[in-house]
Amino acid sequence: MRIEKAKQLLLKTSQPIVNIGAEIGFNNRQHFCKVFSAFTGMSPSEYRKQQKESEYTMLFDQKVQTFFEELEDPTEDI
Repeated sequence: MRIEKAKQLLLKTSQPIVNIGAEIGFNNRQHFCKVFSAFTGMSPSEYRKQQKESEYTMLFDQKVQTFFEELEDPTEDI
């Protein structure tokens, strides 16, 4: 599906939205954004931003978890 491909490109590349739309077969940025929004409930730029923020939050949470686990590990004192 073209929108799934667009999602992947939005997350894995920094390509402009117009280029992503063209790559998956939309000749018009506005039409691509309208179709994308109909499928996802948000614009391509909102999707990219939300997913990146979620990714950063998850990575941060993992780092914090690791930090506290290392603090609590009694073998670290040996």
